[in-house]
Amino acid sequence: MNTGMNEDKVQPDGTMTPYQEAPSELPITNPTGQDIFANLDTTNTEDDTALEANDQALSVSSYHGIPAALTYEMTKFLSTDQLAKIKELLQAHLRPPVGNPEIPVEGCPLLNSLNLDCRRLIWKLLLLNPLLGESFVIESNQASFGLFPAILGVNRQIYNEAVDILYGSNKFLIECIPYDSCFWHSYSRQLCALARPQHLDRTREDGGVEKDKNIIPAARYVRHWKILISAIAFQPGAMEKLLRLCHSIYMGNIQSLEVLIIPRGIEMSWNQSDNYGDGHELAITLSPLKRLRNVQKFIIRPAEIHEIPWGAFDEELADKFIPILPNHVDELELTGIIQGDSEVETIEEMYTSLRTYAQAFERLEDFKSAMDVTYTRNELEPTYSFELSSNVAISGQNINPFKASCHPVERALSAAKTSILQDKMDQFKINRSLLIQYLKPEYQSIEAASKALVDYIKIHKIANGFFRNPLYINMDDNHHETASPNDIATQALVLLEDYYDSFKRKLEPATKVEIRKYKLLFNSFYDDLPRERLMKLCDMAYEKQWWLQFVKYFQEAVNDMDAQYISIRQTRKKLYAWDLQATVREEDVKPMLSDEIINWNVHEPDMRINLSWHKYRSYGEPELSDHVYEEDSAGDDNN
Repeated sequence: MNTGMNEDKVQPDGTMTPYQEAPSELPITNPTGQDIFANLDTTNTEDDTALEANDQALSVSSYHGIPAALTYEMTKFLSTDQLAKIKELLQAHLRPPVGNPEIPVEGCPLLNSLNLDCRRLIWKLLLLNPLLGESFVIESNQASFGLFPAILGVNRQIYNEAVDILYGSNKFLIECIPYDSCFWHSYSRQLCALARPQHLDRTREDGGVEKDKNIIPAARYVRHWKILISAIAFQPGAMEKLLRLCHSIYMGNIQSLEVLIIPRGIEMSWNQSDNYGDGHELAITLSPLKRLRNVQKFIIRPAEIHEIPWGAFDEELADKFIPILPNHVDELELTGIIQGDSEVETIEEMYTSLRTYAQAFERLEDFKSAMDVTYTRNELEPTYSFELSSNVAISGQNINPFKASCHPVERALSAAKTSILQDKMDQFKINRSLLIQYLKPEYQSIEAASKALVDYIKIHKIANGFFRNPLYINMDDNHHETASPNDIATQALVLLEDYYDSFKRKLEPATKVEIRKYKLLFNSFYDDLPRERLMKLCDMAYEKQWWLQFVKYFQEAVNDMDAQYISIRQTRKKLYAWDLQATVREEDVKPMLSDEIINWNVHEPDMRINLSWHKYRSYGEPELSDHVYEEDSAGDDNN
């Protein structure tokens, strides 16, 4: 940082930038108003001499990690004697290393010795930098830019006091342009100061769309943004960056948003007129911003030279730069939406709900996770071999008949994901509807099989019933089974097998062909799952007539299937959770329907007709006359 500036720079919200010169004597007092340096002796040490060099950073370990950074900033406005006394306070109240469990969670004596204004000034010195809004943050390979955000992790008090300064007072520039810096090569995306530490740890092999989803997880806390975009048309990469950014920040409390459009005459190939579209195409480029709401200050303006990374410059610049802005009507419409508080549909969240619902029908984790991956046709070609000399590992990841055959579920889900990258809500809803309608018969089959099984279980989950005490049925005259254990178990096993079969995914002819190529291997993937083992144990116990073991394995198998059924129902309820209230639902997802597994320890009431009581009632009962009732009442009174 340049400490030679004499003028105070004040942010619009009243906060001071790190470039401000603080007074030579800082009023540091404890809560009683007493100077904390009053009772300390001033001595000159070797450390004091070292601190006099303002142009040399202190060792990180000399002042317990984070306080070392704080002390380095304070050397700019505190005397050597004052720094020595600060060191004594640090050594007395902070134990190395940072993050030691002995450091208090709520405050510490050192913090209590400084008033709030003084502490906030310290946090500003450590966490404010106006360069975060310049292209410097995109081009440089520095990680911190003179900031020390790690101080937020010292304890909760510092975090609560300083987090709003870092994310609420700084203005962050982020580029959403199709050009990649030479330093960051082709795998840089959404570069801004928040992403620097992650990019420093990344390699080229880490690139890819899937890896970049959460590259700036702290973005939702930022309140002031500057977004740099290009006016050149047909840039899917730049559109994708802007989409991901808006998805990261749409839930944040954004106070100001500046959209910077690179003027014509700067970018590469600026002299080709076909690269620039009309105002309508520029409005399409800005359309991802429509998911933002309640932004207090929103402006669209041409980008200045210091806000454009050098990687975007053409070798030969124009003599005059031409500003490119959307037409007035589109700008007013966009401003009204962003500054308003209307409902907003978030296509990413809608896709997540749809993907989770589709995955609930699949039990194999490899196939389930592959639903969210978009493959090219070449990647779907089989690379496995059954020869012993093959070096290719055979697993569910490279043997996926659903992906290889473009199963309707995987195909519709992939098309829905493509709609996200293109920001096409109408196309997404069409694919969502196709997927829901395709899975509807499977859901109805599971629902019907579950109901039939549950109804049968309730009949035999009574006291001394088969599912309560299979060895002691027919022992109670009032509560007993009407059938033998073998008959009850046979019917129960048939219903369980129907329930089991209902969870099998519907196979299209092309998928059956892919499965037939390696059927034994495909079946082995599922044979190792708990449900298949329980079904085999049920069969064995049934054949041996081991009724206690049969009931045990039967209950575990039912619970396993119920868990998947409940997962399907719960994800089904959330299919339209992110839609507008006025959206027409294709299906009634029954959001208020309760989802519970069977409680095997609770007796069901016996709702069957008691045959002996029915026989007694069939003869009819004499009606009691009124005078008999009166005599009985009188007798009671005499008693």
